[in-house]
Amino acid sequence: MRRYVRKKNSFRIFTTATFIAAIIFAFSYYFTNNKEDKGIAIAKIGNEKIFKREMEQKLRNIFDGQEQTIKVPEIENMPKEVIEILTKEIYLDKKLLKLAKKSAVTQNSETKARISEARDKILRQAYIDHLIKQEITDQKVNDKYAELTNELAGKKEYSISHIIVKSKDEAEKILKNLNNRKKPLKFFDAAKKYSLDQDSAEKGGELGYVLEDNVIKEIADILPTLKKDTVSAPIQTKFGWHLVKFSDMRDAKPLDFEAVKDNIRSQLTQDKINEINAGIIKNAKVELLIKPKETDKQKGEQKQSNEQQSPEEKQETKTEAEPKQQ
Repeated sequence: MRRYVRKKNSFRIFTTATFIAAIIFAFSYYFTNNKEDKGIAIAKIGNEKIFKREMEQKLRNIFDGQEQTIKVPEIENMPKEVIEILTKEIYLDKKLLKLAKKSAVTQNSETKARISEARDKILRQAYIDHLIKQEITDQKVNDKYAELTNELAGKKEYSISHIIVKSKDEAEKILKNLNNRKKPLKFFDAAKKYSLDQDSAEKGGELGYVLEDNVIKEIADILPTLKKDTVSAPIQTKFGWHLVKFSDMRDAKPLDFEAVKDNIRSQLTQDKINEINAGIIKNAKVELLIKPKETDKQKGEQKQSNEQQSPEEKQETKTEAEPKQQ
């Protein structure tokens, strides 16, 4: 059961309206008076200084969207050549921005629209980030970890490998070769050669330890009947026909908190975003002010409906469609 514990703090006294107004003010200030303290200067080209804060932001932009296991490096630990490359890129960005501000593009309607769009996007994201910061606390992450750990109690993990093919006949032929007493085909080699699951095929069909809840039902039903290091008869699922090799079984154990805390936070964050979005559009009723183009599916359904009408209904429909004489 989820436990949502909110901690009181002074930051909550700000209303949403106040928060958005503060963002708008900060955003406007940045573009009208870009002389804020940028911290420590770490390099310069001519008279143009490059500040540590600018390089940190550049690094965040580069690593944005990367796997969470990849951490943004500390500037002090980076090679001299990398710092020089980043310095030149930041210098180029700043020079281009200055030239752009002096040019006529600032008055271009398309440019203004794109700036407005970018501004709106930043505000929307800042508002979401604000809500997430309030809701997804360290305590929430700890509680979710405890919940997931409790859910694993008494459950098993299976070490399995599989080969998946299109037809039962193909699966049976492979199984026959695997069981050939004179010259048996190795499961590893068969998976690499025949399996449609390319990711596991490269590893000889190995899926590693899989929690019983995450095993497809048709396969999960068979696993308890298999002996160690044996291969199942062909099993049909929505993905095709499987040959499953059972290697081991163990009690399910939770991963270390430090190894999964970022993933838990990300999932809680996504769940919260989905909740926010769903709450906004829950009662939104769409009223079309234009007549959209019919899809082929809709045309087919209309044709089928017309064909099923009686002669009297067809005549009535035709009469309604005919223009009335004045």
